[in-house]
Amino acid sequence: MNVPAVTCAAVCIAGGMAGMAQEITERQVLDFLDRFEAAQGARDFAAVAPMLHPDALFRFNDGDYRGLEAARGAFESTWALDVEDERYYLDDIDVLHTDEHSATATFKFHWSGVGDNGPFHVVGRGTSVLVRHEGELRLLVEHLSR
Repeated sequence: MNVPAVTCAAVCIAGGMAGMAQEITERQVLDFLDRFEAAQGARDFAAVAPMLHPDALFRFNDGDYRGLEAARGAFESTWALDVEDERYYLDDIDVLHTDEHSATATFKFHWSGVGDNGPFHVVGRGTSVLVRHEGELRLLVEHLSR
């Protein structure tokens, strides 16, 4: 039996795509950022680490931190600050790009509380790049600036 070439091509393409990863959705990016925000709020690196790519890069005003141990140091030094009523949150999130391997989002971040010099509220901008690593979304790059 002769199978039309168009039918064969459609079956071959569909069969080849069966093993491909699904495109990361905007909802998955927003959910990840919500979970990451909550993990940071726990002030425990064990809650943050599983969400990070092993080669994660954090670019902050005070420097760059590459890899899990450098990230741990940056997070733990911030958490060591004496801040009461601390709050960290994101808004104006714009998911710029998604595909089956990565996603990029920009946002405004807010960090507020009461420190040694009284109440403060820092507002800045951020960019996060997420990648699929070992089947899970992980943060590869976070760039925050004021």
